[in-house]
Amino acid sequence: MTYKLGTNVKVGNKILLKTGWEKITKIGENGVDVPSGFIEYGWEIYGWKIK
Repeated sequence: MTYKLGTNVKVGNKILLKTGWEKITKIGENGVDVPSGFIEYGWEIYGWKIK
């Protein structure tokens, strides 16, 4: 099952991508920063965890 990244995430939450779990380090106007790069709102993710 897939989901779309929304604006309701917070710093410290984790999102599941094809490459594995990524921790959100910064929230911006158009998306979020994770250690491997930038993810825009609306991109496909596979799950999330609240810290």
